Amino acid sequence: MVTRKDVAKKAGVSTATVSRVTSGRGYVSEEAREKVQKAIGALNYIPNNIAKSLTQNRSNVVAVLVEDLTNPYYLQILDAMEREGAKYNLIISLFAVNKNDIDMVMTGLIENRVCAIINLALFACNEKYISILEELEIYTVNIKPRNVGELRIHLNHALGIDSICAYLRDKGRRRLAYLAALGEELVRQDERLNAYLVSRKKYGLSEDDRLVVFANYPEERAFAVGYQSAKRLCERDVPFDSVLCMNDSVALGAMKYFQEKGFSIPAQVCVIGCDNIFMGQYVTPSLSTIDVETERQGIAYIRAIVRREGPRTEEIRATFIPRESIV
Repeated sequence: MVTRKDVAKKAGVSTATVSRVTSGRGYVSEEAREKVQKAIGALNYIPNNIAKSLTQNRSNVVAVLVEDLTNPYYLQILDAMEREGAKYNLIISLFAVNKNDIDMVMTGLIENRVCAIINLALFACNEKYISILEELEIYTVNIKPRNVGELRIHLNHALGIDSICAYLRDKGRRRLAYLAALGEELVRQDERLNAYLVSRKKYGLSEDDRLVVFANYPEERAFAVGYQSAKRLCERDVPFDSVLCMNDSVALGAMKYFQEKGFSIPAQVCVIGCDNIFMGQYVTPSLSTIDVETERQGIAYIRAIVRREGPRTEEIRATFIPRESIV
């Protein structure tokens, strides 16, 4: 059986360097990493991760928590994490959580000694876990209170939403609805609604609160929430000429309803999403959206785990991308 020593000999490096490459922990120059990876490929070497887990008391699994496995936005972040994590021998696992089972999921992840937990869900975990996670040196994101020992990624949606409102104003559209998707309790955690309220006032768009539609995401899937929210908006019998949606999946559901009811997009109603999921480019009409750099987000999470970064905020400046669904 091929051993770590065999790999080190073929690569011309120390066994410690091989260990750092295969574990994803510790500094290794790109030149040395490339030599080791080539040697591993040539020798068909498979590290014994079970033995390493026993020694280090944690695995090489990164747990990513989301509230909706059908939302492509999370899959795009996961895709970037998978590609970056492969450089450091990290396995990325996705877990769906809701407000009722997040504690059970957290307990299971701690029992299995994952090396990191990235919480992308709308739900917070119980603070009782924080001391346990710290004791086991499990790296976390969006678990601890703000600015305490972990990376924060701030999605600055306000910039993109401001651009949308300015664009619509210039095109003569004044009645922009907002499909919030979330219930009024959860929506307080989401800056998109506030950004919409601020920007519509700034650019002289209608401030009719009947244009805001709340829903029950994530209890119901985003596509269905978008469809039903568009239906409720129409049933309110309030005039609107544009619709901004919490995410692209909601927007695609809304577009389906509008098209079924004979609305011409964008002649009668503009539809704009948020997240820039890949499929938005390939529907008809193609979906206007706000890009939030999912590739950059995924890479940032992995690098923070590998480097065991302390408190740091990475700002993502959301960018408006107009496509066929807007005038």
